[in-house]
Amino acid sequence: MPVWNGVGGGAAARLPALCISIKTTERNESPMKQKGRKICVLVLVLVLVLSLLLCGSAYSAAALFPDIKGHWAEQIITELAGKGMIKGYPDGTVRPDATITRGEFAALLARNLALDTTTAEREPPAFNDIAGHWSERNIEALADKGILDPADYDGSLRPDEPITRVEIIRMLVRAIGQGEQAKLPAGHTGFADDNTVQGSDKGYVVLAIQYDLVKGYPDNTIRPEGRTTRAEAFALLVRQDEALERIKKEAEKPEEEEHSPGSSDGGSASYPRAQVAFDLRAAAR
Repeated sequence: MPVWNGVGGGAAARLPALCISIKTTERNESPMKQKGRKICVLVLVLVLVLSLLLCGSAYSAAALFPDIKGHWAEQIITELAGKGMIKGYPDGTVRPDATITRGEFAALLARNLALDTTTAEREPPAFNDIAGHWSERNIEALADKGILDPADYDGSLRPDEPITRVEIIRMLVRAIGQGEQAKLPAGHTGFADDNTVQGSDKGYVVLAIQYDLVKGYPDNTIRPEGRTTRAEAFALLVRQDEALERIKKEAEKPEEEEHSPGSSDGGSASYPRAQVAFDLRAAAR
């Protein structure tokens, strides 16, 4: 599995060269006036360079990823590429309709959370089959934060195999700080295939729907063991950022709202006001 290449030099090379030729005259000008003119020229150059940098990201995505033109996720991919989130394959494609693997999703999520992967290393490793894998540090960083739980697996992760929808749901719910809430007993998920969702995963599914992280299929199924395309995974990252913003706003509400009436007396979780477990930021690398 090739490591995704960064968005950068290829697109920059295609950008039109910026050439500024400004000629100043020193006749009849005082040294102070000449200095002021030079400062104005420098400011103008800086403004133009910054403008190119700001608009260059969208150009870079379109130029480097020819296979996203007209795709339903084109805008999402362009936006995330501008933030340094999405990186392409050596052939310049992003392959939005390809199935995403566990290793690839781990890399995306770790990058979106801006996790420090440089020091992410365990001895022994979190999984017995990730040593030397290109996404090993991403996987370890997520495991360190409790977002990827080795207890969900049999000791091996199989990073190059497709990740299931329920695995993604677990990771996203934990990433927005709701992992402990997800462990509370939950009732029916509301999906037609609720019987295919394991009891330990129902809390995750309920919270994922509550925070608009995932949506069901038109036939009202969630298909927990189904696969996810790369484009769908990109869209999920955008929803994750939106969920984090929502949680931050909820956390700013008056404290008394947390104790308002309406909690459930039954055995199912009532899911009180969300709390962020740790600081998460969208990557801009």
